[in-house]
Amino acid sequence: MNPSITVPGKLRIRLHLIPFIAVLFLALYSQVVCPFLSSISLEQIMVGLMAVALLQLGLREYLFLYFSQRDEQAPVLVTQKASVISWLVVGAVASFYHAWKYPDFPVESHLKLLVGYWALGAGILAQVDHMAVERYCRKQGVNAMGNRVEHISRRLMQLIAIFALVPGLVMAIMAFRFVSEGYATPMVAYEVSFLVAVFFLLATLVAWQYGRTLRQDTQEISKALQTIRDGEFSVKLDTSRADELSRVAQGINQMAHGLVQREQIRDLFGRFVNPQIAEQVIASAEQQQNGCLTQVGEHKQVAVLMCDIRDFTAITETMAPEKLVSLLNGYFAEMVSAIQNHNGVVAAMQ
Repeated sequence: MNPSITVPGKLRIRLHLIPFIAVLFLALYSQVVCPFLSSISLEQIMVGLMAVALLQLGLREYLFLYFSQRDEQAPVLVTQKASVISWLVVGAVASFYHAWKYPDFPVESHLKLLVGYWALGAGILAQVDHMAVERYCRKQGVNAMGNRVEHISRRLMQLIAIFALVPGLVMAIMAFRFVSEGYATPMVAYEVSFLVAVFFLLATLVAWQYGRTLRQDTQEISKALQTIRDGEFSVKLDTSRADELSRVAQGINQMAHGLVQREQIRDLFGRFVNPQIAEQVIASAEQQQNGCLTQVGEHKQVAVLMCDIRDFTAITETMAPEKLVSLLNGYFAEMVSAIQNHNGVVAAMQ
């Protein structure tokens, strides 16, 4: 898949501008918050950050081309892989460069930069790439996941885990930095780390439980739609949820009920009139805004045939009942078939 075709130039430029968000954030953080980096001029900081950003831009473009030419053609997966890997690689490069350039800084400072690239970039900003490509694919009517299915529960669990873990990691690193600077005791850092781990596990557990319920409900909806597609309309979904999925389930239940009524009407008509005429009447009703049958007459030139079996009374007096029934069935089968082949209607059999 050629990325220049699947992703337009404007979207590609916007995706490549996302890493520069990290540049602005780190520049602001270095000059306003960090006590070590604030001693370095803004020009030096920007030169280093821009060099890393340009490196990431080139790496993202290469990875995008590499993954696009493989068997896996889903635009979202290509973009997500290129984004996450580039953030991880560039984060490691930036941290090593930071440690080499400023050897007097504490280890926590280099580690904080690494966590910033990995957590903010590969964790959060990579999701921005993901959503940007999804929005583009929806507008273009393209399946963003290709032949794969992205489970809502898994995506939800990933997002909650990321947004719960990133702030916690930052707090833990800050706590250990305060310990190294003598502002706090090691026990404070351990307490913060313990709370971060507990709340992260609880958030992940809640996300997993909610995601499992969500996945079960979506699977039931998918199963019901497949059942209707196979021609079985006896579908009844649970509508006890207090969200949009409940409305979807209600809509499917109403649709299935309407299809059952349609089949009943079709069967009822088919017993008394020509099946083709029954289909025309039902189709005409479906085209009406209210879906009701219109009681409007129509003028047509038709031929009326009244047919009898010669000497039928005499035949019935001498023929056994079993043979008489067989005779009538054969006669009706031939007559009805001939009439229906000429778009006729059997009004009565007496």
